[in-house]
Amino acid sequence: MTIDAVGGVWRYAVDLAGALRANGVETVFAGLGPAPSANQRAEAEAIGAIEWLDAPLDWMAKDEAELDALPRLISELADRHRVDLVHL
Repeated sequence: MTIDAVGGVWRYAVDLAGALRANGVETVFAGLGPAPSANQRAEAEAIGAIEWLDAPLDWMAKDEAELDALPRLISELADRHRVDLVHL
């Protein structure tokens, strides 16, 4: 599940992943943009794995070229963790 640490997406993603966990679903967070605080990271790690990707949020990118690697990065993360579903 993609996540960022700068807005409401964080709360939405963590709450959703928490509810999914209660129903036996494992979540891997794929973080984008500025890194989370230590408290945010600990909150996410209490629910599932978290990997912060070296990619900006789409609205923070200087140009589209900065986003070119994003599909590959997400695909590689999904392969590493053998995920069944990617929530963007």
